[in-house]
Amino acid sequence: MRNQYPPLHSLRPMPFWAWNGELTLERLRLQIRQMKEMGFGGFFMHSRFGLKTEYLGERWFACVKECIAEAARLELSPFLYDEDRWPSGYAGGKLTALHPEYAQCGIDYEFCSPEKSVPESDIACFALQLEGETVVGWRRVEPGAKLTDQERFCRFFEVPAPVSESLNGGSYIDTFNPAAVQAFLQLVHARYWEELGEERALVPGIFTDEPTYNGFCGKLPWSKLLPERFYETFHVRLEEHLPELFFEKNGKPESKIRLDFYRLITREFVNAYSRQIGDYCRAHNLASTGHVLGEDDLFSQTQAIGSAMRHYEYMEIPGIDVLTEHWQLYLAAKQCVSVARQQDKPVRLAKLYGCTGWDFPLEGHVAISDCLNVLGINLMVPHHFFYQMGGESKRDYPASISPHSPWHSIYRAVNDRIDLINRTFAPTREIRRILVIHPQESIWFGRPLEAYGREQVINRNGFFLHTGAEKNAEMNRAQGITDELLRRHLDFDFGDEDQLARWYRVEPRVLHVGKAAYQAVVIPELRTIRRSTLQVLEEFVRQGGVVFHQGAVPDFVDGLPDRAAEVYRFFRSLNYADLEEFRDVSCTLPTGNEAETMLYRLGEGDDRKVLWLCNTSVPPQPDIHAFPAIRDRIATLSDVQISWRIPADYQIYELDVASGNSIAVKARREKGQTRFSCDFDRLQSRIFIAVPEAAFPTISEFPHRVGELPEVPISGPFRYELSEENLLVLDHPCWALPDGEWQPKTYVLLPDAELRKRLGLPPRSIMARQPWADQEQGGEQPMLRLRYTINCRREFRQVRLGIECPEQWRFSWDGVPFEAVDRGYWCDEAIRALELPALTPGRHVLELTTQFGKETALESLFLIGNFAVNVRDELEELPEALSEGDWTRQGFPYYAGNITYHWDFEAAGEMRRFDFSDCVGTAFGVSFNDEPERPFVAPPYECRIETRPGRNHLAFQVYGSRRNALGPFYHRGVPYLITPRTFREYEGSSRQLHHCGIACGKRRKVQS
Repeated sequence: MRNQYPPLHSLRPMPFWAWNGELTLERLRLQIRQMKEMGFGGFFMHSRFGLKTEYLGERWFACVKECIAEAARLELSPFLYDEDRWPSGYAGGKLTALHPEYAQCGIDYEFCSPEKSVPESDIACFALQLEGETVVGWRRVEPGAKLTDQERFCRFFEVPAPVSESLNGGSYIDTFNPAAVQAFLQLVHARYWEELGEERALVPGIFTDEPTYNGFCGKLPWSKLLPERFYETFHVRLEEHLPELFFEKNGKPESKIRLDFYRLITREFVNAYSRQIGDYCRAHNLASTGHVLGEDDLFSQTQAIGSAMRHYEYMEIPGIDVLTEHWQLYLAAKQCVSVARQQDKPVRLAKLYGCTGWDFPLEGHVAISDCLNVLGINLMVPHHFFYQMGGESKRDYPASISPHSPWHSIYRAVNDRIDLINRTFAPTREIRRILVIHPQESIWFGRPLEAYGREQVINRNGFFLHTGAEKNAEMNRAQGITDELLRRHLDFDFGDEDQLARWYRVEPRVLHVGKAAYQAVVIPELRTIRRSTLQVLEEFVRQGGVVFHQGAVPDFVDGLPDRAAEVYRFFRSLNYADLEEFRDVSCTLPTGNEAETMLYRLGEGDDRKVLWLCNTSVPPQPDIHAFPAIRDRIATLSDVQISWRIPADYQIYELDVASGNSIAVKARREKGQTRFSCDFDRLQSRIFIAVPEAAFPTISEFPHRVGELPEVPISGPFRYELSEENLLVLDHPCWALPDGEWQPKTYVLLPDAELRKRLGLPPRSIMARQPWADQEQGGEQPMLRLRYTINCRREFRQVRLGIECPEQWRFSWDGVPFEAVDRGYWCDEAIRALELPALTPGRHVLELTTQFGKETALESLFLIGNFAVNVRDELEELPEALSEGDWTRQGFPYYAGNITYHWDFEAAGEMRRFDFSDCVGTAFGVSFNDEPERPFVAPPYECRIETRPGRNHLAFQVYGSRRNALGPFYHRGVPYLITPRTFREYEGSSRQLHHCGIACGKRRKVQS
C-alpha cells in the first residue's frame, strides 16, 4: 500500500537547514522567507554542530512548529531530520545513556599467547595452521591449549562501540537489534508525533542519515544476536567458523560462510532499521527518506550496510549522498533509481554539494544536479543553508547556500532550472528496457575484506578509500558494466537478486520487476548466483525473453559448488552490438562513435515524449572518486547526430531550460527513426519534446548561432561597482600569556589549539560535544593578548573591525584603549563590525585582551572599508578603474563580494555576440543598455545582444564568493575536498587565493 504522506508543493531543491546556534523564531522565519526568495521548495530542519537550543527540548519543538506554520503559509515543504548531527540512531546521545545494552559492537581478532583470556569480550579462540603466510586450516580451542609448531593462537573478541564526543558522550547503537531501533523511534519519531499536534499533518517526511552496521568500532560488524540468528537461518554454528570471516583458507577466496554472514547481517540490519522506520513512517503518514552510509560501490556497501538497494525498499523517498565535485556516483544513482522505479516511487533524493567549499561555481551546482537528474534523481538537497556562522560553524563543510554567499540573489536561476526540468518530466514514464543483475553478493562471497589489506579505510566523514588493481577489478563487476552501458546510451536498471525473487512476473518477452518492465537482462560476471535468479531467468527465456551474460559461467550457486551452465546455455554471451534492438536513443559523433561524455534521459507520456541530453564533458572514469574539477570539464561536442525512435508524425521542439521557451527542430526521417544534429557547449544540457502535432509556438528554424555573430569587444580599463566593502584578513597575530614573551606571528587557529591542550580543554571541532549537551565548566582562564600590525598608505575613516564575540575582548589601538561600538555586521550576525579609530598613514598596532577559557574562540579578524589592499597587505586608495584579469591582484585579494564592470562601445544597430567564457567567478550577470540583469549560472557563457546605432553600454557582473576571506588558505595545491580539517591545515605561510575577474585567460573549451 502506498504511503499517503502530504504531497510536496514542488520538486524544487530543498536544502539541509543547519540549525547550529541559539534558535530564535524571528531569525527562523526570516530565513524561510529567504529560502522562498531563492527559489527553494522546502527545507530539512537539521541539527548541526553549534546548536545551543536543547535538541528535542521544549524550545526546539516550539521552533519546529513555527517553521512548519511559516512553510505552510509560503507553500514550502518542511521536512524533519531524525538526529542531532549524524549518523542517525543515537538520539543525540540519549539512547545509550538510557540503554547501554543497546550499544553497537564489532568483532576483531588478534594473534596472542594461548594463555590470554578476556572472558567478558572473547567470542571464541582458534588454533590457526599456517604454511608461510597462508592459513591452511584451523580448529577451535580453549585458552591455554597446546599448539603444534605450525599453529598460532588466535582469539576473536567483541569490540564495544566507543563513547564519542561527536555523539554527545553516547555510543552508536546496535542496528541489528530491533529493540534498539524501537527505542530510537520512541525517543525521536514518537516525540515529534506527540509534540507537533496539528502541524504534523503538514510535514511530508523525515530524513534518516547514514545509518550503518559498522560504526567504526571493529573490523567487522557484530552483535550478540547474530550467532543465534545465523543458526536459525542456516543451521550452522557461526562461532565455529569465525576465521572464515577474516581469512582465506588454502588461498581459496570463496566462502559460503562469508556469503551467508553478509546475507544475514544485511537482512537483520534492513529489518531492524530501515523496515521498522519505514513502517512507522507509513503508519503515521510520513515519508521515510534519507540515505545509508557507503552506497558508493560494492566494497563500501559490504563494509557499512550490506546492500543499499535492500534499504531503499523501505524508503518512500530513497536517496544518495554525493560529496565533493569529484565523485562520479553513477552506480549509486542507478541503484537508487532502479528500486524506486520498480516500486513506483516517483521522488528520489540526492544530498549534494557537500565538501565543495565557498568558491564552488554555480555551474558546478547545475552540472552535478544535471548529472543526477538525467539518471532519474529529481529531489536535490543542497548541503547546506547555515543558520549562523560563528566559530567552527563557518568551517562546517561550506559553502552556505544562503544570503551568506554573495551570489544568493541569482540562485533562483539554478532552482528555477531544476524545477522546469522536473515539471517537464513529471507527466512521463521512464523508459529503460534492460535489466542488469546486481553483483553485490559476489563481493560478499569473494575474498574477505581483510585479505585486500588495510588501505581500505573509512573515516568519520563516511569517505571510503579504495586502492589496488584487484579491488578495482572486483568493483568493475558493477561499475564497468554501468559505465559501458551509459557511454553506449543503452539505459538500464539494476535488479537485486533478493528483490527479483520476490517481485518478478513473466509475460511473453517481458520480465516485470515490481512496476517496471524489461525486454532484456544482462548478467555481469559473477562468482555465485542465486538459484532463484536462475529460475526467474530461465522462465523469462522460455517465454521469449533474451538474457546476456558477461565472462565465465559461475562455478557456484548460492555459494555452493554447482555450475550454472545448465541454465546459462539458454543465455547469450554478451556482445554490446546485440543490445541495439533495445536502443531508444543514439548520440553519435562525426566519427560514428557514441558520444561517451553524454548522458540521456527518456520520458514517455500519453501525448508526448521527452528526451534530455546532458554533456558531462568527461567520460565515465575508472576511479569513481576521481572526477575532474568542474572548471576542468571543458569538452564540447559539435555536430552530434541524434537518432530517436519516435512515431514518424511527431514534431520535435527544443525547450530552452533557461527561459522555458520552445523552438521547432529541423529533423529528418531515416530507417524508422527521427534524426537531427546539434552542438553542445561544455556541461550543456538540451531538452527535446516530441508531440504528434504542433503543440508549441513554431519557429521555422533556429536563429543565427551565437558563434556566427560579431563579438562585443571586451576592453579595459573598466569603471566598476562593488556590491560590498573590501576586506583585509587578519589571521596571524603575535600572542602572549601573562609573564610570557610575545610569540611570533602564528596562524590564529594554531595557538587556539595549543592553549586548549595546555589547559586541558577539549579541542574545537564540529565533532565535539554539542553546546546544548555540554554542561562541563572550564577551569583556569589565563589572560591572553593578541597583537596585529596594520599598515596604511593614506588616511581612512569609517573602517570597521569584523570580530566574533566582541563582548569577550578589550581593545586598544596604538596603545590607547577604545570602546567596542557596534556598527552592524559582516556576512553573518555572528561577525560583528566595530567602529575603529581613524587610520592615519603609517604603522598601527591593534591589541586584544581576553581571559582565555572554554568558550573563547580565536578566529580571524577583518578590516572592513572602502580601501584597496596591495601585495604587502597595506591599505591604499581604491583604484579608479579595473583592468582585465584577476581582481585579487588589483587591490582586492580578500574581497568577498561581487564586482560589476562597465564599459561602452560603438555599434551600428546589428546583432552582436558577447562571449565571456574566459571570465572567472561563481556566476555572471549581463545587463545591456540598462536592461534588467540576465543571470548566467551555467555554460554556454555567451549571449546575443541587439545593439542600437551609436554608443552602447554593457554592465557585466562577476559574482564572487567568501573563499578569499574565509579560506582555506594554507594548504599546498588544491584540496581534494573541503572539510573542517582543511581550514586547520598549515603547510605554508602564504595564502592560497582563488582568482576572480573579467577576461582572466584562456577560454575554457576543448573539442571532444
